[in-house]
Amino acid sequence: MTLRFAADEHIPLAAVRGLVARGLDVVRFQDVGRRGLADEDQLPWATSAGRVIVTHDPDFLALAAQGIDHAGIAFCQANKYQRQPGQLITAVMRMAELDASQMSNEIRFL
Repeated sequence: MTLRFAADEHIPLAAVRGLVARGLDVVRFQDVGRRGLADEDQLPWATSAGRVIVTHDPDFLALAAQGIDHAGIAFCQANKYQRQPGQLITAVMRMAELDASQMSNEIRFL
């Protein structure tokens, strides 16, 4: 199954648009009515929707460490891609080659 993604609120819009333009299924939390919700609420929603979370928020790593199931977390360091969204696009595109079953409960550091 093809990977689907949910971008955290702080992922640059340019990166999200670039991924969508390249054919990936990416939604932003704020575009699906989930702006400002707690990470504890975002993770189960993304999991039920079968979406890997793209984030730089370490709170998602802490939730995963607690054993909470998830569809996958693509973690990038804060501000690493803020000025160069093309690098984030490239990293996520490489990850998108994986099957969704390969990302279940996995964390990938971008």
